[in-house]
Amino acid sequence: MGSRKNCCSSINYDYSFKVLLIGDSGVGKSSLLLSFISNCQQFPQNLSPTIGVDFKIKLLTVGGKRLKLTIWDTAGQERFGTLMSSYYRGAHGIILVYDVTRRETFTNLLEIWAKELELYSTNPDCIKILVGNKVDKDSVRAVTVEEGMDLAQKHKCLFLECSAKTRENVQQCFKELTMKVITINGMFPGPLINATTNDVVHVNVFNNLDEPLLITWNGIQQRLNSWQDGVSGTNCPIEAGSNWTYVFQTKDQMGTFTYFPSINFHKVAGGYGPIRVNNRNVILVPFAKPEAEFDLLIGDWFEADYKEIRSLVQESWGIPDVMLMNGKAPYGYSNATDYESFTVTKGKTYRIRVSNVGSVFSFNFRIQNHKMVLVETEGSYTNQIILDSLDVHVGQSYSVLVTANQDEADYYMVASPKLFDTNFSNTPYLVGNGVLHYANSVGTGRAPVPNGPDPFDIEFSINQAKSVRWNLTTGAARPNPQGTFNVSNITLTQSFILHGSKAEINGTLRYVVNNVSYLTLDTALKLADYFRNGSGVYELDAFPVRSVNDAAAYGTSVVTGVHKGWLEIVFNNGHEVMDSWHLDGFGFYVVGFGEGEWTPESRNTYNLYDPVVRSTVQVYPGRWTAVYAFLDNPGMWNLRSQNLQHWYLGQELYVRIHDDDPNPAKERPPPENLLLCGIFDESPSPSGAPAPQPRW
Repeated sequence: MGSRKNCCSSINYDYSFKVLLIGDSGVGKSSLLLSFISNCQQFPQNLSPTIGVDFKIKLLTVGGKRLKLTIWDTAGQERFGTLMSSYYRGAHGIILVYDVTRRETFTNLLEIWAKELELYSTNPDCIKILVGNKVDKDSVRAVTVEEGMDLAQKHKCLFLECSAKTRENVQQCFKELTMKVITINGMFPGPLINATTNDVVHVNVFNNLDEPLLITWNGIQQRLNSWQDGVSGTNCPIEAGSNWTYVFQTKDQMGTFTYFPSINFHKVAGGYGPIRVNNRNVILVPFAKPEAEFDLLIGDWFEADYKEIRSLVQESWGIPDVMLMNGKAPYGYSNATDYESFTVTKGKTYRIRVSNVGSVFSFNFRIQNHKMVLVETEGSYTNQIILDSLDVHVGQSYSVLVTANQDEADYYMVASPKLFDTNFSNTPYLVGNGVLHYANSVGTGRAPVPNGPDPFDIEFSINQAKSVRWNLTTGAARPNPQGTFNVSNITLTQSFILHGSKAEINGTLRYVVNNVSYLTLDTALKLADYFRNGSGVYELDAFPVRSVNDAAAYGTSVVTGVHKGWLEIVFNNGHEVMDSWHLDGFGFYVVGFGEGEWTPESRNTYNLYDPVVRSTVQVYPGRWTAVYAFLDNPGMWNLRSQNLQHWYLGQELYVRIHDDDPNPAKERPPPENLLLCGIFDESPSPSGAPAPQPRW
């Protein structure tokens, strides 16, 4: 973090950052700086080499905080090396620049500049970013993207490529130094994973952070293959400076999903991106092909460094600072460099895939003067209903169709938080604003920003949730109608009644399920299950699935799920805020919502005809939500709150579903690149697993 403002300073700012640009002469450091500082769109030609050291000051606002960036542009000539050494001292951020068309400038970063940085930099928390400039000259490229990523990984730097000439990624270079954004391939949000039903997806994750990392694939069911799920119970973390390749299949799935980091509170800093799983051509989609599709990832955002937030999460970590749309601040946000905008043509229809990638808030999404037609959620086609606005809860995804049938102008896209008054709390930027821009429009967004429903009107939200129903007659990933698979005449095998709440354990704030706060171990549960039947790591079925313990305590909660049995889960929300729950490995049928405590008689209110199938469901404060799941997917599966603070502080458990049949067609063996951790320093031999016992 930068230093706080000096009270006697004449410049009004909250934090001050010292940023250093280093690299060979002619790589474009000065051009990068001018491109960032200036709003002029014309690229400066024939800049003279910097003599000694120059600097510029840039004021910008991030998350409601005023930042002063003092950016030092250093000479690339060796004769100024002695002069430059003093400028490393106290730097908060260092940008190492090379020219992608001149290989020697890349080599010199390793042989000269990186050594200087190590020798002279005095700030152990200094953020380093490796930047390949001049990607506008890609046809004469001499350094590949992969080589840049490898060098960044070796020196624990962030990495991206840019062009000072076209301004591509220039803002991102400096933004990453002031906000510790976790980017994927230099992008925030990360790149789209665009797959088709039954595709095999390979994702090689290079961890350039300074601590372990895992990525999970929210809503991808990982059929027979929880080894690829990317959570602490199934995977050993990817250590800093290393990489690991996920290989998974989008088996029998289609729909809208996301990926994000699953450990170390990383998600609050980004690292997320969209996943589309498209239908195969032989499957009819229940609506006409849209003109285009847009991915819209919306989420609340904290401006502070994620490590600082993580250190406060057991105390009062405050409220988010801003609502982002695809990583961009709201339209009209003070000093924002960009805002999200989708360009449409009058008369055409578009599919917008909306996901809540935030940490805290549900939001209501709407588009000024435009109706939306709901068509899909998390892999299920829904009955098509016309909406003015749509509530989207943390971890959820939807697809809506929007027809550009208004006058050619610009219209606001709005996301406002639920159960929160942005006016009373003086947090106007927690209302996310983007623009639906008609191709021939020359105007800006039309004031005022359209109001949504009362954010505290829970009945509106519940009634809308009940109206989201499964389209029984259409196919989904398979040609069979979705209604072929229903819950109208099933017999329940198990029932879990889960109470989410918070408690103190040894004087420390924790979040609990049935008064048990999950304790994350160094050994991945799936490893222990495969190699030792869990022995010495966890005790199967010690967790109370239908009662609440008298006293809150830690526990590594692993429960049996009966293979090919029907499981009922009732989520009770003991919090004063919205919660949402997610089950990896499955889609569950959302059969009921209710007020107060659930009782067996509550089943009389269930919708067993056309409940929607999804993987994340909301639970309203002081209320319950019930789901059914068919446990036909053997593995170790995470059941968690999607509220990041709740999840991080223990509101989760694992469901172990075992099939005795050793046939790999029943459950896949560990991958060849399996990572080991915890007690498994050397690869042990697997042993047979105990048969699961049905429990009520």
